[in-house]
Amino acid sequence: MKERKTFMAFLTIAMVLILLPMAALAEDIPAKGTPAWIEYTLNLRHQTHTWSYDETSKSYTLSVVPAVANAVLPDYEGVSVNVPGVYVKGLDADGNLKIDYDAKFVNPNGVTYTAATAPVVVNTGAAGYGDQRNQKADSRQAMYGYVSLSIGNRGKQSIVRDANGKALYYTGDAPSCLVDQKNAARWAKYNILLKNIPGDINRFVSTGGSGGAAHATMFAATSNNPDFYPYEAEVGAVGVYKDAKTGKYVAALTNGTKISDGAWGSEAYSTISSLYEADAAQAFEYHLSTKFAYKSPFQAKMAEYLAEEYMKYINSQNLMADGKKLTIQYGYYGTYLDYMLKQLHGDLEWYLNNLKADSSWVKDDPKMSDQEAFLKGAYSYTSRGGGPPGMGGGPNMGGGPGGAASGTTGAAGSGAAGAGAIGAAAAGAPGGAAGGPGGAAAAGPGGMMGGPGGPGGGANLAGKGAAGAGLIGDVAVSTAGASAGGPGGMMGGPGGGGPPGMMGGPGGNSSGTKQRGVDITSWVKYKVNPDGTYSVDFTLGDYMKYRGAKMNKPVPGFDVITYGQEDWEFGSPEKDGRHFSTMVNNVFSDPAKAAVLKPLYSTTDSNVFLDADKKADFDAMIATHKAEIAEIAKGDKYGNNIVQLYNPDKYVGATGTENPAWSRIMMGGVEGDMALATSMNIAIRWKMAGVKDVILQWQWNGGHVPSDIFTMAFDKYVDQMVKKGL
Repeated sequence: MKERKTFMAFLTIAMVLILLPMAALAEDIPAKGTPAWIEYTLNLRHQTHTWSYDETSKSYTLSVVPAVANAVLPDYEGVSVNVPGVYVKGLDADGNLKIDYDAKFVNPNGVTYTAATAPVVVNTGAAGYGDQRNQKADSRQAMYGYVSLSIGNRGKQSIVRDANGKALYYTGDAPSCLVDQKNAARWAKYNILLKNIPGDINRFVSTGGSGGAAHATMFAATSNNPDFYPYEAEVGAVGVYKDAKTGKYVAALTNGTKISDGAWGSEAYSTISSLYEADAAQAFEYHLSTKFAYKSPFQAKMAEYLAEEYMKYINSQNLMADGKKLTIQYGYYGTYLDYMLKQLHGDLEWYLNNLKADSSWVKDDPKMSDQEAFLKGAYSYTSRGGGPPGMGGGPNMGGGPGGAASGTTGAAGSGAAGAGAIGAAAAGAPGGAAGGPGGAAAAGPGGMMGGPGGPGGGANLAGKGAAGAGLIGDVAVSTAGASAGGPGGMMGGPGGGGPPGMMGGPGGNSSGTKQRGVDITSWVKYKVNPDGTYSVDFTLGDYMKYRGAKMNKPVPGFDVITYGQEDWEFGSPEKDGRHFSTMVNNVFSDPAKAAVLKPLYSTTDSNVFLDADKKADFDAMIATHKAEIAEIAKGDKYGNNIVQLYNPDKYVGATGTENPAWSRIMMGGVEGDMALATSMNIAIRWKMAGVKDVILQWQWNGGHVPSDIFTMAFDKYVDQMVKKGL
């Protein structure tokens, strides 16, 4: 009997041992949709992937893998990583990195990094607030010891289609693009924790140019704020889950390890943000120059009214700097303008005190100092991309081939003219044809190489209707029947490095004709200090007059009356674009101001809102504007105002936000794509919130997305922050 019991016990144990691998195998993949399943799915070792080695850069690049478990548009929600080869021993039998955590790398700036301390560069694409298809990570940051991420993202006018190609709904409206970038950061931090890739989860740096700069800024400004958790969880991001019992979101892995979607630092080149205040800030700067040439009497009066809105807005914000509350007094003076002028003086002085002659420009008198030759315009340049450093140079923000088709004719109802919609009553704009070729760099010192062709008319999910607005560069223009996008058309200038992941583009005068410098001594007073440095003095009005030729957006120039690319960013699942500026709406909602504006309004300002006689219909225009502002104010499916989700000023220093340790914003001093004041507001708020190192630079004579010049290269600044121990 004893032997029988012993045998039965042995048999039971044997059966358990046989069954255990099967049970374990069944438990290896958690139940689909659970947090554990998301973590399993987004573990790089469970994702189909390959690593390729590049001998030139001596780095490994990861094939594109999903950044989320439930992507809406898989081709736009992926991530790729580039890793310096010094941190890698090789690949294991399954094709995974064998990371060497003992290896040390001294980069060209003399900073030592390891696989555990390397900064991670988050390249925020989204030029023009558009989508970015998944692509492999760039290897150019490997030489500095940085890990680099390439991120796909949804953008304005991104559309979900069924298996037959029929348009179902829009999915790229705010905050989708920013959320996709946050989700990729979560994926990277998770896989760093799993030791699948090297990098320091506490040293993520967001960077980009133009619309990408806006997202780099917002990425840092909204770091790990709970307002974005629902959007992240919806698509299956790792480390942010909704608690089934409490209904609240938790930003941590299932083992309790917290993961942030935020940044340690940010470098933004010409940040197109905040859009909330963009139109009023732009009008305010236009109005600082008494000589500004408006495109119509209506726009001149709108600028006056919007400038008033901006003054009221700034005076309500309790901004503080240098121990003073910053305000604007009517008549255009006050501590806010004093601070702005101080910034401009400092930027020109920094430029002069770092300026050195090189082969790209020739002084009229070799004996003249470089600074005086520049100030007096006593120099010439003939080479392509020539001129003193920073003369409008910028990275090639996607110039070259034309943009992809912007909209495809669908068969799902029709919508209001100028902004296609699903199921609305009026006719919508037709789908845009493919964008034109990238514009050639124009002659002259300012700006950057022509960008990609602008998209055509607003993506149409209807099929019929008046043509939408094409784009030239970033400026929406009326096309009156043409749906194809216009060519890129930014001013030329020298190419340059620019933000990481963006190729420096040629610029300047492609024909090689001789160019002359500009004498600015009629309005810039200067002196040479005993130590050889330069000090300057000029008025804000004179500077804005000098800059005025570069400021060419209409008024309003972001919440464009005919609908522009920023309006498309604030559409809805059913509608392509919506008006979003509450400050513009404040003007239209004032009966006295509306009465003044109405007789000035004409087809010069918009050919979308027309009456039966084909004349500009002011009442229809402002009615649509008010209705769409009210729609947005009601909130999206999570109850949020999507314009405010894209307003970094709201989140800097706010409860729930993890502020970055440092920030650097660089704008072109004469760029026309964005008001300079908006970047100043963000920098001021970051300083008020206790961000340890905040640099704002308006590069003298720099155009949109200026190149790094002198000692302010991207890598040098990142390494400087590391040396400071931030």
